[in-house]
Amino acid sequence: MRKFLLMALLLSFSLLGFAQSGKVAGKVTDETGAPVPFASVSQKGTNYGVSADAEGNFSINARPGIVLVVSATGYGTQEVTVPSGTTNLNVVLTRGEGKVIDEVVVTASGLRINKKEQGYASTTITAEQLTQASPTNVTTALSGKVPGLQINGVSSGVNPSYSIVLRGYRSITGNNQALIVLDNVIVPNSVLGNLNPADIADITTLNGSSAAALYGSRAANGALIVTTKRGSAQKPEITLSQTISAQSVGFYPGIQKSYGSGTDAYVQTYTQYENQQYGPKFDGSIKELGEFPLPGGEIQKVPYAWNAKEGKLNFWKPALTSQTDFSISAPTGGNRGKIYMSAQYVDANGTLEGDRYKRTAVSVGGNQDIIEKINLDYSARYTQNVYNQASNLASIYDLILNSPGQVPLTRYKNWQVDSFAMPNYYYNAYYNNPYFLKDNERTNTTNDYLVSNLGLKYSPASWLSFIGRLGMTSRFYEVQNWQEVFLYNQYAKDHTNGSYKKSDIKGGYSKSSGRESTLIGDFIAQFKKSNIENFDFRANLGVQIIQDRSSGLAGGISGLAVPGLFNLSNNTSPASASDNIALSRTMGLWGELYATYKKYLTLHLTGRRDQVSVLDPEFNKFNYSSADLSFIASDAFSSIKDNTPINLLKFMVSTAKTGNVNIGPYSTLPIFGQASGYPYSGNVGYSIDNRIVTQGLKPEFTYSNEFGFELEMWRSRLRSAFTYYTSKTKNQTLPVSIAPSTGYTSLLTNTGITSARGVEATLGVIPYRTHDAEIGISVNYTYNDNRVDELGITDLDKFRLFSYGNGTGVYAAPGKSYPALYATAHLRDSATGKIIVDKTTGYPILDPTIKYMGRTQPLHRVGVNLDASYKAISLRAVAEYRGSYVIYNAMGTTTDFSGAGINTVMFDRNRFVFPNSVYWDAAQNKYVDNTNITVAEGGPNYWSLSSTRTGMNENYVTSGAFWKLRELALSYELPAKLWNFKVVKGATISLVGRNLIMLVPKTNVYTDPEYSDAGTGNYVGLNSMSQNPPNRYYGGTITLKF
Repeated sequence: MRKFLLMALLLSFSLLGFAQSGKVAGKVTDETGAPVPFASVSQKGTNYGVSADAEGNFSINARPGIVLVVSATGYGTQEVTVPSGTTNLNVVLTRGEGKVIDEVVVTASGLRINKKEQGYASTTITAEQLTQASPTNVTTALSGKVPGLQINGVSSGVNPSYSIVLRGYRSITGNNQALIVLDNVIVPNSVLGNLNPADIADITTLNGSSAAALYGSRAANGALIVTTKRGSAQKPEITLSQTISAQSVGFYPGIQKSYGSGTDAYVQTYTQYENQQYGPKFDGSIKELGEFPLPGGEIQKVPYAWNAKEGKLNFWKPALTSQTDFSISAPTGGNRGKIYMSAQYVDANGTLEGDRYKRTAVSVGGNQDIIEKINLDYSARYTQNVYNQASNLASIYDLILNSPGQVPLTRYKNWQVDSFAMPNYYYNAYYNNPYFLKDNERTNTTNDYLVSNLGLKYSPASWLSFIGRLGMTSRFYEVQNWQEVFLYNQYAKDHTNGSYKKSDIKGGYSKSSGRESTLIGDFIAQFKKSNIENFDFRANLGVQIIQDRSSGLAGGISGLAVPGLFNLSNNTSPASASDNIALSRTMGLWGELYATYKKYLTLHLTGRRDQVSVLDPEFNKFNYSSADLSFIASDAFSSIKDNTPINLLKFMVSTAKTGNVNIGPYSTLPIFGQASGYPYSGNVGYSIDNRIVTQGLKPEFTYSNEFGFELEMWRSRLRSAFTYYTSKTKNQTLPVSIAPSTGYTSLLTNTGITSARGVEATLGVIPYRTHDAEIGISVNYTYNDNRVDELGITDLDKFRLFSYGNGTGVYAAPGKSYPALYATAHLRDSATGKIIVDKTTGYPILDPTIKYMGRTQPLHRVGVNLDASYKAISLRAVAEYRGSYVIYNAMGTTTDFSGAGINTVMFDRNRFVFPNSVYWDAAQNKYVDNTNITVAEGGPNYWSLSSTRTGMNENYVTSGAFWKLRELALSYELPAKLWNFKVVKGATISLVGRNLIMLVPKTNVYTDPEYSDAGTGNYVGLNSMSQNPPNRYYGGTITLKF
């Protein structure tokens, strides 16, 4: 009911009216007669204007004598006076005309400027580029299209998470995710992922802290500025599209298909209830399967051979996604405004059967000239997603991959009615039926997002404007986890060889809910003066208030009194509960100045002073600043301007100081909490935190510099850009160990420095262009090197972000790349680097110290984009490469232990001489090459043991390099003659695919290198079985315009 009420409220905005008067309609074409899509048509000297549609058609309110300015990117500008007695106007634009049209871009303040005035790197992705492959998630549509931007799909499932990082990782323990700003409202990463892609007008990435400096304490990581659609000032247009896509597993781990159940070394014997696969080689014979017969005496018998039809790789099933989009765009208030309204419904199933995701979204946005000199801009959007999925994915993946190859796993789907599939009689003595586990342990999540923005602009004079904005983002969430009761019968408990069937599953339930909200208020005064002795000046002064509030409540029970009733009161043991609330505020005063000399030299200065409530009151005020310079050499020097091939040559340089507040609310003072064991017998007891915080703790400050150029030639058929940047982040917020005699164990203080340097470059060419066809290719390249310069902590050679029990993990280490992977390793001869083996057993020896393996973020990234068209057909593709980094694949330890992994048959389970090894020769008193000492046993005694294989984690460190075909879309605009309905203005059909191909080095037989156990955290480079196998997507879209 709530959704329908909100829909009615949003649609009520349409009552602003569609009245039209005094219109002039026309078409914009190039010199060949081809339409110029989305050209800008505006009344000269005003802010009023419209955009042409994809066919170059436009309609604008203008009386005779009004001068219209018509422009488009890559074309010259035309000024046309509206003649008397004419309602149709055709305008011809010429490509290039020796110069590039002034492109308008959005800045950190949410205001738009001429791109020529911009002295720092940024990239704008248009609506067409975002939606070309019909994505359900906006974030995925950015991959491979923006230099400096790294999008990682860090998890799988029906609602995956994405990491969004610009220019790498700067903060050791703090947030490194790019700031997301939606219609001037700061929103969490998850809002972008649930935004309707069709609602977006464009996304501008402000790559460095120089570009985002006006955000002060939140600017260090760069920003993505998302602007949503505001409708069209032309006649109303309705768009309806339907996308149906399928997804299937695109990459399976390497699995051996030669050996079945068994555990014995030296002599391979078949064990019919065993999960390990160190048994005899498959021979096709019929063998019993299961640890004991059913009570009636029945027992399974299966061929002892790889089961291609019913085996474990058939567990995941292709799944369908349906996405429906509807939008209305229209003028309002007698062509004094425009409005855009949309609705979307997504229904997606997962490749893990039973997993499902649903999303409902509605939005409205527009602007309106209320009266002369006053303009209203507004947007509001509500999104709800609901998804149900298995809560124990890692366990399920483990059980599937490590099931023996002869087992007909998919037969065990109907565990409620099939005796052999029931947990009581499941064949495996040590691991339960994965179909049972996915049904028995579930998570249901609901998220409600509301984002709104209201802006009012008053322009009392041509040189003065005032803007007031109020924005809000709110998220309400509810998460329910449940585990159903299952009682094993006595027959199973008496006969099992394992342990899990001896312990009943008593069930459990937990529920958490909460709210997160951000309120942002802005007031901006704009001043501008032109032609003051060849100078143009613009100044903006602003004040901003940001308030973040969150609250949450969680409770849980272990043991259900009544099976099937999931309620916190249905418990057999005391329930647990927790509650939290947080409030913080940031107040900022800022200003910026643009000084432009003769239209070709622009100096831009910014300054901001923040007061941050989460820091000590006496030390919570900080200053941030930036400066950038733009020089248009092609306009400054006639020798360049008159040189026909060069349309634009622009040089840029910038410097900035920004911040990152790496501490949460109420963290500067120790907090008391309920002590362990309390309350007890009506008494309460409290204990204090073990950590204290340095008085005067500061934000982490990032000092950055960059310079670069932009070049366009041959009427913009060649476009290139280059940026080189450096940065240092000081005052890292790190915990330092202190003597327990102080009453505490750690001190949070400012210490440590990280640095970064890199290159961002793009090159785009249009090698072929005619009236009917065009081929465009663009390549972007990123080189990014982040390092730890110093930790500033005595006697600490590396700082641990995360590690497993044996020390393998991600660290910050002085002089090393950041983040850095360290792992347990083979002991090596220091002279030759070769692996040392035991002279008697031939097994390698474990090094007692963990070793540096390499960086966990790509040093090099390349994006390749193709945009080709012929008449009504278009082909677009995006491919991406990442390389020069490593990842740790924890799943390898499991698949080697079980014998399922492809590596375990490298030597066909025979004894072998360990490659590239040496042993100590006492007679020669040195290490000598091993050419004849084989490992004592080539089966489980080597592959499955920690002391010989799985404990040496460098075995599972591989290159993270990959090539991915991110997007592929083939579209066709149907000719109007195919239908007789005048109401239909256009129709397009598209075949789309995403992540169709992934190429990785032969050593990566595990999973997608993008996955990360850290999620959006900093200890990237570690993955395990906590994600489904990566998927590919393919489908079709039909779009109708009315």
